Amino acid sequence: GQTWVQAIFSQQPLDNVCRYFGVKIALYFAYLGHYTTWLILPALVGLLIFLLQGHSQWCEDLCFVGFALFNTVWATLYLKFWKRTSKVFCYRWGTLEQKDDMLKDPRPLFKGDLVKSPVTGRFELAYPSWKRLLFRYFITFPIIAVCLVFVFIIMLLCFELQEWVNEL
Repeated sequence: GQTWVQAIFSQQPLDNVCRYFGVKIALYFAYLGHYTTWLILPALVGLLIFLLQGHSQWCEDLCFVGFALFNTVWATLYLKFWKRTSKVFCYRWGTLEQKDDMLKDPRPLFKGDLVKSPVTGRFELAYPSWKRLLFRYFITFPIIAVCLVFVFIIMLLCFELQEWVNEL
């Protein structure tokens, strides 16, 4: 048998994984391999920043700001390259034009308005945003307010209990 798990720098047998477990599992393995490889660069930069700590506060602050900017650029590039890599695997395994689980038709009892999706450009049923806001303002926010008042009262009771214990 193949021992690809034991060989650290070997390629994953993604085609074999795809044939045995299916495309979803193979794409998951491909994602993990791609992500792990791409994490090497931020790990090295983070190690360098760790070694530079302690020289001066100004240098440390500059390194942290630089690392935050680096991570922003790194995450953007990572996503771009992952999209490209996943398309290559989807093309190889014949699932490039296959309908995604997220794009399935809504359940039959779903009631919504037919609107053009800004993501796919196709018409699909969508729940009206004014109904969502109505629910948020008249149901969610009052429940949160009641919970906050309850927690505030409990906090005041704890303060009173603490003062009573201190007087003993």
